[in-house]
Amino acid sequence: MMKISSILLLIGLITCDTLSGQINSLWGTKINAITAEPIALHTIEFEPTFGMTRSASVFDQDGLRQNADSIDLQSMVCWRTTFGISRSLEAGIVAPSDFSSLNFAAKLYLADLNENKIALMAGVSLNLGTRKYRQNSEDPLAPDLWQLGYIHHIAIDNDNSIDINIQYQSGLKRTDAQLGSWILFAELGSYSLHERILFIAGFGYQTGPGDAHKFSAYPGVSIELADQFALVLNTQHDLFGRSIESQFGVNLAVTLAFE
Repeated sequence: MMKISSILLLIGLITCDTLSGQINSLWGTKINAITAEPIALHTIEFEPTFGMTRSASVFDQDGLRQNADSIDLQSMVCWRTTFGISRSLEAGIVAPSDFSSLNFAAKLYLADLNENKIALMAGVSLNLGTRKYRQNSEDPLAPDLWQLGYIHHIAIDNDNSIDINIQYQSGLKRTDAQLGSWILFAELGSYSLHERILFIAGFGYQTGPGDAHKFSAYPGVSIELADQFALVLNTQHDLFGRSIESQFGVNLAVTLAFE
């Protein structure tokens, strides 16, 4: 049985906006965290994701949740394609439906230490949006980013596992070096109730400019309807943070694999 996964994307920690954060164009077995093993050799995985977020509050400089001046509602669709180049290497690409940004990434599988598997990943997020600004001024939109990451998979038993990702990103331009930030994902998945239903408890932490940071939880479930077809549903809850927007989100991803 092929356990198909999804990268469910929200603004912030989970996003169709490839310029906001994590490497999100590679194969995983849960929600946000990339898994260490690459996708099967010469397999192509295609995944549209449909998401909606609502933000009505912010975390202030003291870490207190405050009502925002307005309510921000956003809906999004993004598209991911991942390909297994070899038995230890995969590459992927993801973009929102308006092709305003693009994330390209690759993953190298390094070691299989029985219950522990290790890999490295690297990516680039590019701003492709339509925009107009004066030639002697800075681009008003988000900067292009480079990203590096470490992946650790822990097999607890045949039905339960943990994926951990540690990522660092910064601006491609030297003038954007101060934008460096860290992203951490830790996700527990369990097939304990049914071999085709994966229950997921995910947690994420992300830093931003200055003292900005937030910690989020995103429970979800992956239902494998066929060997090459899965649906994944999750929500995001920003639990605490500082100097950053607080959000709630719902996402549905449809994953198709072709060998």
